[in-house]
Amino acid sequence: MDHNWVGQPDASRASVLKPNQQHPQRNEWGGYVQAIYGLDEHWNLVARGEAFQSRYQQKPSDNWLVGVVYRPVPAVSWKVEYLETSGAQLDLSRGLYASMAVLF
Repeated sequence: MDHNWVGQPDASRASVLKPNQQHPQRNEWGGYVQAIYGLDEHWNLVARGEAFQSRYQQKPSDNWLVGVVYRPVPAVSWKVEYLETSGAQLDLSRGLYASMAVLF
C-alpha cells in the first residue's frame, strides 16, 4: 500500500469453489469479507470474516478477526489481532496474535 486512506473505509472480498467431480458432497469452498478503516496515516483498524469448507470436515469453519495495524513507514507493518473460531476445527486457534511484515 503506497498511500493511506485516512477516514475512508476500504472493503474487499473473495471466494473460491473447488468442485470434486467424483464425490460432490466433498466439495471444498471458502471466502472472506474484510473491512479496513484508516484512523490516520499510520494506524488502521481491520475486521474480517472467513468461512471455509474442507473436504475432510462435515461442517464449515467460521473465523472472525479484529485487529489494529501500525505502519511507521509504508513498507513496514506491525499488527495485533484477535481471532475467534467456530465450526470445524482446522489448524487455527482462537486468541491474540501479533506479527510484523516488511515489504520489499
